[in-house]
This record gives sequence, C-alpha cells and structure tokens, in this order.
Amino acid sequence: MAPDISVLAKVNDLLRDQDDLDRLPLLRDDLKKEKASIGSQLKIECDKRIANITSVLENLQLSSKDLKHLRDNLNKVESLRQQSISNIDKYELFDKSSVVYSNFEKVVATYTSFVQLEERLDVVDKLLDRELPENDYFPEDSPAEGLLLIHYELNGLRDLKDELTQLSESSRAGLRNVVMQSFSRLDHVIAKFDHMLRLIVDNFVSIIGCSNFGLIVKLVKILEFEEREDLRLQLMDHLISQSKSSEQSALNRLATYVKRTSPRNYKRLVYGFFRESIETSFDAIVQGSDPNEVLAIIEENYYEILVAYKVGAERGFPANWLFFNKVLGWYQNSLRKVVKKLLDDPTLPTSYIVRVLTFDYDNAQAIREKFGLTKKQVEPFALFTVDERQRLLNECLEFNVKKTREWVENAFVPALNLFASMDREPSDSSAEKLGIEMAQTLIEIFRSNVNTLLDAGDSPILLEYLQFFCVQVLRQFYDRWVVVLEQGAQRWTAAADAADNENVGWLPRYVTILANDCVRLMNGLELQFKEVEQMVHSNFHPQLQDILSQGSQHVLNLGTECLVKLNGFIVVEYEPYLQEVFTKRWYKSDEMVTTSLQIVDSYLVPLKEYLDAELFESLFELVYDTYLLHYLQALNTGNKIDTKKFESVIERDGHLINTQFSSYIDNTQIIEDHVYIFDILIYLVNFETEQDYTDAWPGYLEVFNDLPPDFLKAVLECKRMKDSKIRFIVDECTHISREFTRDNITPTFMSKFKV
Repeated sequence: MAPDISVLAKVNDLLRDQDDLDRLPLLRDDLKKEKASIGSQLKIECDKRIANITSVLENLQLSSKDLKHLRDNLNKVESLRQQSISNIDKYELFDKSSVVYSNFEKVVATYTSFVQLEERLDVVDKLLDRELPENDYFPEDSPAEGLLLIHYELNGLRDLKDELTQLSESSRAGLRNVVMQSFSRLDHVIAKFDHMLRLIVDNFVSIIGCSNFGLIVKLVKILEFEEREDLRLQLMDHLISQSKSSEQSALNRLATYVKRTSPRNYKRLVYGFFRESIETSFDAIVQGSDPNEVLAIIEENYYEILVAYKVGAERGFPANWLFFNKVLGWYQNSLRKVVKKLLDDPTLPTSYIVRVLTFDYDNAQAIREKFGLTKKQVEPFALFTVDERQRLLNECLEFNVKKTREWVENAFVPALNLFASMDREPSDSSAEKLGIEMAQTLIEIFRSNVNTLLDAGDSPILLEYLQFFCVQVLRQFYDRWVVVLEQGAQRWTAAADAADNENVGWLPRYVTILANDCVRLMNGLELQFKEVEQMVHSNFHPQLQDILSQGSQHVLNLGTECLVKLNGFIVVEYEPYLQEVFTKRWYKSDEMVTTSLQIVDSYLVPLKEYLDAELFESLFELVYDTYLLHYLQALNTGNKIDTKKFESVIERDGHLINTQFSSYIDNTQIIEDHVYIFDILIYLVNFETEQDYTDAWPGYLEVFNDLPPDFLKAVLECKRMKDSKIRFIVDECTHISREFTRDNITPTFMSKFKV
C-alpha cells in the first residue's frame, strides 16, 4: 500500500537538512525504548487477566463441590423423613406404655394413701385441736405454727378424695358407698379448719394491733395457693373443652397436672368471713339504741379499725388484691345499712336527718384525709347516692324552713302586740329590753339553722336557706313592722285617737327602740355572713354577697321607715307654727320659729341619747332638711313679701335655726351648706331686673344643682311681680337648669320643694 501523502509530508518535515539525518540513530534508539516499555506493560496486563480467569475457574470448581454436598444432604433429609413416618407409630406405642406404667404407679400410690387415710386424718385432727382455742377467741399473739402444715395435709386428703370419687363414678354403687363412708370424717375436719380461719378473721384487728403479721402472712399464703390451684383447674377445663383430640390419653395427660376436680374457692370463703364479721359487729351496735348513740359509737373507733385493716393489707396482702378497698367497701356497706335503717324508722324526728347528713359528710371527709383518697375515689364508698343525699338535704332544708317560720312567728306575735297596745313603758336604761326587740331572736334562729346546714356539708342547700331567710323572713320583718308603724303614726297624727290611749306618747320611744333593733339585726347579719363566707368555697362568695344585700335592704328600709316616722312625729307638732312664716305676724316676732325649734329640741335631745349614733346622724339630716323645706313651703301661702324688712327677718331666723341645729352635731358643715338657701332667698327678693335673676341662677345651681324653678316662681309671686315677667324669668331659669351639667351631681333637699 502506497504511503499516505500526509505521512510523507511529515517525514519530509522531519528530514530537512544534514542535522536531521545525523539524529536518526538517536531517534531509532528512542523508538526501541518506547517499544520495549509498551511490550512490558502489555505483558503485565495479560498476567492480571490470566490470574482473574484462573480464580473464576477455581470458584466454579468449588461451587460444583458445594452443590454435590447439598444434594447429598437433601437425600439424607428425605431418608430421615421416610424413617420418621414409621417412628411415629413406635413413639405412640412407647407413650401408651409410659401411661400404663404411670397408671400402675398412681394406683399403688392411691392405694397406699387410702390405707393411711385414718392415720392422716388423726394427724390433721390433732393439729387442729392444738391450734383451735377453747372459747372461740383466737389469741391475737398466737403464731399458729401448725396452720400451714394443717392446710398442706388437708389439701392432700381432699385431693385424694376427689381422685377416688372420680374413679368410683365409673365403678359399681357399692364401691362408691365405700369411698363416701371412708371420707365422711374428712368433712368434719374441713369444717374445723374453716372454723379456725373464721376465728382468725374475727380477731383480725386485734392480730394487727399486736403486730402478729406472721399469722396474716400464713393466712394469705393459703389463700394464694388455693386461688392458684383453682385457676389451674379452670385452665385445664378450658383446654379440655377446646381440645380437638378424641384420644382419651391426651385428656389423661392434662388431668395429671391438676389434683382437684372442683374449685374450693377459699379466697371467696375467707372474704365472706370478713364481710359477715363486719356485718355482725354493726348488727350488735344498732340493736335498741338511740340514733345519736349509734352514730356516736360508730364514730368512736370506726376509723381506727379501718386504719388497722389498711396496715394489715399493706403488710400481708398482695397489692393486686386491693384488699383494703374491699374491706372499706364492706364497712361502708354495713354502715350504709345502719344509717338507712335509722332513717326508715317512722318515729325518727326530722331533726335527726341533719345529724345523719353531718355524719355522712364527716365520714367522706375522714376517708379522704386518713387514707389519701381523692373525692372521685371516695364516691363509690359514699353512704348515699347523689339522689338520696339530695332528697335528705331537701327534707333537711324543708325542716329548717318550717322551724324558722314557727320560731319567727313566735317572736313576731308578742312584739307586734306590745307595739300595738304600748302597754309597757319604755325603760330609761338602754340595757333593759322593752319586749319588741327581735334582732337577737332572729339572729339566734338564723345562726342555729345555718350551723345545722353547714354541718350537712352542702353549700347549695345552705344558700337556699340564706335566700329564704333574707328574701322571705326579712321581707316579712319589713312588711309587718311597716303596717304597725303606719298604724301608730295615724294614731299620733289624729288627736282624737290620741285621747283614747294615754300611752300614745310612748310611741317615739317605741319607734326608737325598733330602729336600734334594726341596727343590731343588720350587724348580726353581716357577722353571720362573714362566718359563713369562711366556711364555704370562694365560688359561692358572690352569691353570698347578693343574698346579704337583699336581706340588708329590707332591714335598712325598715330602719329608714322608723326615722321617717320619728321625723313625722316632729313635723306634726311644729308644722302649725311654720305655716305662719311670711305672714305679717312673722315680721314682728320670732315666736313661731322659736316655738317650732323648741319642739324639735324636745325630740332631738332624747333621741340623741337613745338612738344609735349612725341612725341619729341620718335622722338629724332628715329632720333638718324637712324643717327647712316646711319653712320655705310657707312661700306657697302667697303672702306678700315686705322687701324692706324681709332680709333682716330672714337673717334673724337663719341665725336661730343655725344656732339650734348646730347644738346636736359636731360637724356643722351640712348646716352651713343648707342655710345658704336663706342667702339665695334674700338675693331673689332683692333682685330688680330680669337680668339679675338669669345671671345669678347658674351660681345657685352650683350649690343646689336641683334647685327647682318653682321655688323661684313662688318667690316672684310673693313679690307681686307681673305674670308676664314671672313667666319670662322662670322660663329662662328653667332653660338654664336644663342646660346645667356638672360631675358628681347629687340630689339636695331642695329637690323636694313643691308648689
């Protein structure tokens, strides 16, 4: 093949001159070296590939050997499988042979045990006689060393009886009779053993009391064993019932694991002893005793006994048995029966319901505190269901309401009758009671019933009673006294009636005593509610305050009525004199004002002595305001004002009034504030132009924010101003009054001024 032109071109480029030709030997040597290097590298790579191929071939050879070995093993497994099919029949043969052999051994053992039956019964009987006390009182310090041995031997005898009885069922009747007669003595021995367990249970608390926990542990070990064997029997019965095998031999194999043929239920038996012992102790307490004595006896050591049971349960019984909870349930059930038996007695007074409810509440509290139970955990042990307790609480409430009505009525009748007749003269000593005072009696009635309901431990029922007392009883207190007060006021006002009863002059003293009684009742109520507030949950405090507010309002209203009546008595006497104010005689003499103030003084001086201090302050304001109003109301007579003398006479009266009323109180600020109305009256009389009135009126409203325009109208009419001017001035001032606004506006006595 002809050389490529491009190759020749490269050779031509390489050999251009003589020097290039001289370098050809060097180039040839370089090419030889490169060839040798490439050949060496190729040899190395070939060796590696050959080694890999050799390794793969060796692995294939080994795999072939493993496959052959696996094939041989599979053949062996198949051979063993074929052999096992024939060996199963041989195994069953051996199994049946072993069963036959074990049956022979079992028959020999059974025969031996049957031959020794009487001897073994004698041993157990003697052990029982040694442990059983003569007087049916098991000593609390007895270790009962033979108890476990007795149980072991007795258990073996009972297993033997079960076995022979089961075998005899498939035998002739004569053999069954022999078995029954042979074991007839065993029933007596079992009864003695059970009786011994009962005696231990009956004296359980005393055993715990002397810390004889070893005996308790032995008892529990017996119960644990019996429970375990009964469970094993139940499991065997279940397995047999579920077994699909029809082979009797399979059933026989299961039966060899259980010796008894029926459960003996010793745990249930001993629990029954505990329950019967508890019920018997309660039956002895309740027989022929007074209910209070019954509950007192129970309270005396009830919780100490439960504490002993709790200690015994913690020291001797498995935790998963919850033994103490069961004991607590038995005790509470027995206690529940006793309590219900007491309540079912038709002759039981209703008042005992409160005692029972108190007992129930204390019982729940004691269980929670002594045994660390929560409220929810205590609920199953409660003596009453929710409905039963609510029914009893309602009966208790009805009883307390009924008694309250009776007692309050018994207090009302003599007090109201005495007030109406006023047959008894009030004493000058405030310490001596007149007979119309009801506060102390009402508070005692209230306190007694509240304490009773507090003992019942139900706040909603207590609140219902408080609501009843404050809304109904205290409202009745207000209503009935107001009627009597009104009747007394009418007799006081009517001179003809006053002549019929010479004692009517005692009426102000009677009213004073009644007013003071309202204060005592109010103080007593507040004190009682504070005590109740400390006894109930804070959630009920707002309701308590609402109820107290309702009741207090009735008492306050009656106290206010008393003050109004006292003020009315004073008004009746001084009013005729103030009606002559602004007449011609008034300008000439201060007699009518002086006389009226003397009348006021004749009342306020003794009232200050006998009336409660706070009440007197309220009465003073009422009397003072009323006196000023009646003085100013004389403007309505329309007497013409003598502008020349008016100011001096008003100043005269103002001085008399200020001096007189200032003598009754220490703080005279109220007098100075009110008497300013006389200054306003003088200004209104002296004003000449319409502008004077309208300019001054806003300033007067700053002092008396409810100063009525009718007051201005009465003054203007007495000045004999023209009707048109009067209308203009009054309309303008009325408009100013409507537009007048001020913070903290409070009514003043001038709001009661009427034309």
